[in-house]
Amino acid sequence: MKKPASFEVTPEMVRAIYGAQRLLSHIATDGDSSLERDIADQIVKAKYRLIADCWGPDAESEFLFNYDLLAKLAYPVTLESLDAILPEQTEGDSEDKRLKTKAEMTVRNYRRITFYSLIMLVFLQAYWLCGAELRGNLIKLQSGYYELVAQPEKLENKSFLELHILEQEIIANYQVLKRWNLFYVPDEQDSTSYFAISADPKTEVPAGFILEQLNTSFYSHLVAANFVLNTFQSYLLPLLYGLFGALIFVLRGLLNEIRMLTYTRHTELRYRLRLILGALAGMIIGWFFKPDEAEALASLSPMAMAFLMGYNVDVLFSMMDKVVDSIRRQTVQQGGPTSIPSVAKDNTRE
Repeated sequence: MKKPASFEVTPEMVRAIYGAQRLLSHIATDGDSSLERDIADQIVKAKYRLIADCWGPDAESEFLFNYDLLAKLAYPVTLESLDAILPEQTEGDSEDKRLKTKAEMTVRNYRRITFYSLIMLVFLQAYWLCGAELRGNLIKLQSGYYELVAQPEKLENKSFLELHILEQEIIANYQVLKRWNLFYVPDEQDSTSYFAISADPKTEVPAGFILEQLNTSFYSHLVAANFVLNTFQSYLLPLLYGLFGALIFVLRGLLNEIRMLTYTRHTELRYRLRLILGALAGMIIGWFFKPDEAEALASLSPMAMAFLMGYNVDVLFSMMDKVVDSIRRQTVQQGGPTSIPSVAKDNTRE
């Protein structure tokens, strides 16, 4: 019997044949779909036709037709997702020596990013809370100091004791604030020398001496502290909270996609963009939400909002689309230019 003519098989077709074998094996062992016998027969025959060098146009078309049916049967699992998540089984290779899959490397990278982001966030949040508490204490102590020295003729022994305690508290908070405020060092003479005089119990100090000696250096530290706190509160901390929220979303997405065997390299590209959008969403929240700066704990509410918007940026951008669409409608009603696109409607069409 004459052997049928053989045709050259392209490398892409060889990879497709062996890829179909792996996809078929996955459906047969782990897949939720029921495998159809005709599809399995044609995929298996394609492999042995390739080995026997009996490949031809009819065999190729038959294989591609059944491969398409097999891919639809396995969806959303694809050959690319299997390659990215499940390691190739090679005889003689131990678990430690085998190459890491793309999914494993991605999880490792995002785990490190999350860990370092969390450490930075906790450190900067603690630093900001410390400065806000010191600034609030000094403002509150100044107010109490003014009340006691406003009427010196009515000061009694108890009031003098309260005044001395207030002076010591002002000294302590100011010294700590100077060490906290690493971003500004005034050139003027430090007012600590005056504080040291009043702190000496052997020195008779008139009421209000500390108040008179609060020189430019003292208030310069307060101004610098306000600048640092506002920068943290409006930009840096909301950005980090938005980034951390986006990281939580990415880790949850990775967990689900690895469990469902649907992770691909395109997924990682989407997650990278998600991190950028989450950080930007958090910073946008910092622009619009300005809590009472005197209350440090109350200032945590926009941080929580920045975290939520970083976790679900779609909510923020949906609100922005509605605002743009509202402006467009008002402009059209007032007879203005009608060239402003409706972002919300464009997104609905997509």
